[in-house]
Amino acid sequence: MLQKDQKLCIVKIATIKKFIRIIIKKYMKSIIIYYSLTWFTKQVAEIIKKNLDSALLELKPLKEINSKWVWKYFWWGKMVMMKEKPELQEFNLDLSQYDIIILWTPVWAFSYTPVIRSFFDQYVIKDKKILLYCTHEWAYWKTLNQMEEKIKSWNIVMWKKDFNKNKLKNNDELNKIIKKWLDDMIFINL
Repeated sequence: MLQKDQKLCIVKIATIKKFIRIIIKKYMKSIIIYYSLTWFTKQVAEIIKKNLDSALLELKPLKEINSKWVWKYFWWGKMVMMKEKPELQEFNLDLSQYDIIILWTPVWAFSYTPVIRSFFDQYVIKDKKILLYCTHEWAYWKTLNQMEEKIKSWNIVMWKKDFNKNKLKNNDELNKIIKKWLDDMIFINL
């Protein structure tokens, strides 16, 4: 049973988290930059956009990969291992407008996707607060560290987090996990 002081402390922490989230929304502009071949990464990015009031940029290659193709895993693995950089569809992006950049990728062959690799080559991210994320079904171990290595010399990497698709039973559970994670992330990193 929680004591009266413990309950008061929990209420105060929740109030502080809410206040911090309001300040971030009002004074710090953020953008989520992601690539999603299937529904999961896109779904997570859209939930976070709604909760943080962020801008959203979905990166797309000029030539999309057929996600229903039987050999897709071999094709994706080849693209990652050969460090291929597909040409991206055009988009307008001025990174100077944003304080926080959230980079999101699915995991392919233990790494970030070739589309994210193309983005890293086209844009120099400098003097930003960075949050790195990946969605996966199992093997993500090196992915976030590889992304951090690519950008850390010019930026502050504030947070790294993975989302395992297999551990989530439904959309309500996904929303609940993301909201809790956002509360923890916002509170810890200020």
